[in-house]
Amino acid sequence: MVRVCENPAIVEAAANRHGAAGMPLVCIYGRPSVAAWMLLRGLAAAGTRLLVTADRDKVGQQFLSELLTLTTATEWLPDADGIYEEARLDELLADLATGCRPA
Repeated sequence: MVRVCENPAIVEAAANRHGAAGMPLVCIYGRPSVAAWMLLRGLAAAGTRLLVTADRDKVGQQFLSELLTLTTATEWLPDADGIYEEARLDELLADLATGCRPA
């Protein structure tokens, strides 16, 4: 399983909190680049479950809709409150901790 976020602040916070023990997390940094699409399509083709989140503004929802076209993608924490990922930071980090590997 790989989690995917839009904002690099989420990756930074996850690295600070969980370090090397953190679960796999990919940041698309806004609109996914060609490299991001290649990576995510490859992961999906290999059967990797992708949990994706983005800001819940109009642009973020467009990114999310595009990412959810990947065959193994589902929304990451769809019930968490907050328009922006930073508002959901505590929930995202807690979810990343539930599967943390030993350091």
